Amino acid sequence: MISVAFLVILFSVQKFGTSKVGLAVGPALFIWFCSLAGIGIYNLLKYDTSVLKAFNPVHIYLYFKRNSVKAWYALGGCLLCATGSEAMFADLCYFSVQSIQLTFVFLVLPCLLLGYLGQAAYLINNPSGEEQPFFYSIPGGMFWPIFLIANIAALIASRTMTTATFSCIKQSTALGCFPRLKIVHTSRKFMGQIYIPVINWFLLVVCLIVVCSISSINEIGNAYGIAELGVMMMTTILVTIVMLLIWQINIVIVLSFVIFFLGLELAFFSSVLWSVTDGSWIILVFAVIMFLIMYIWNYGSKLKYETEVKQKLSMDLMRELGCNLGTIRAPGIGLVYNELAKGVPAIFGHFLTTLPAIHSMIIFVCIKYVPVPMVPQSERFLFRRVCPKSYHIFRCIAR
Repeated sequence: MISVAFLVILFSVQKFGTSKVGLAVGPALFIWFCSLAGIGIYNLLKYDTSVLKAFNPVHIYLYFKRNSVKAWYALGGCLLCATGSEAMFADLCYFSVQSIQLTFVFLVLPCLLLGYLGQAAYLINNPSGEEQPFFYSIPGGMFWPIFLIANIAALIASRTMTTATFSCIKQSTALGCFPRLKIVHTSRKFMGQIYIPVINWFLLVVCLIVVCSISSINEIGNAYGIAELGVMMMTTILVTIVMLLIWQINIVIVLSFVIFFLGLELAFFSSVLWSVTDGSWIILVFAVIMFLIMYIWNYGSKLKYETEVKQKLSMDLMRELGCNLGTIRAPGIGLVYNELAKGVPAIFGHFLTTLPAIHSMIIFVCIKYVPVPMVPQSERFLFRRVCPKSYHIFRCIAR
């Protein structure tokens, strides 16, 4: 019930935008990373500094030699150390590339390394604390403050994933792969800072169902591992295509990149797939449903547009009909929505043959997406005549 309450609060503040909420959560996240580093240093000095040998990659080989199949199973757990990092790249439109690079290299990475090294040092001396090594390794008087900061950090991380989802949905809509939804731009300065009400509340409902129906935190971890690796592998494949077709980099460098990164990701993926029955199936089912929605919408949109282009009415036919279009022109304005930026849509011919009369002024309305947060008022609606002046037919491109 506590988790449910936090989730409701989290999704309720989403509408205030990244900048406004960021002012509140930024310092909290900074304290969280500093706390990780501080606890890590404390445990290193108190328990065992020899864990610094972990930086030697020979220990990877020795670990697999000792544990064989069990070591392979453990890869899925190792992956969870880095989860969340992919959200940074989905949120690139919220922050500059340089700010993400500096923050990750000089704050996030060192603090995470110190935090995990500290936990390893604690576990060497306290093997029984493997259930919750982080919380068990916190110095006594600091437990409750750190516990509060940890929960705030978890909420902030969840919010980052939500904003990343908004970005993905917006891009899918622009590419014609997702139904058009109301998108609210929360910043005039950054075009990527958006809020999609329908997706926000849909995510809340799904999160509540998952939290209330999944009994183990390990199941959520397994599901997250599948999602994480799916993102990583798709990113590697897409970057490879960009390297070949756009950057036109030497094929040897491209192959080296693919073999190293995709090989590493496939090794982790094989480990995570082993636990597909323990929660991971939820992500796979959700992915299939989303894929079907996007595929069907994209297929339907393309078919509709191609049909409109092929069947649009010729200007010769319009001239033959005359300014009255072969019917009665009644006073008023008629708005006809279609995707065409040029020509007379086929649906208009259907109106002419089936309706007893049409309006004295006809406007074909076409909505086009423009990649800016705010289109100036004077440029939002572009009008032009479609036929000679006496026809009173216009096209409006709403941007």
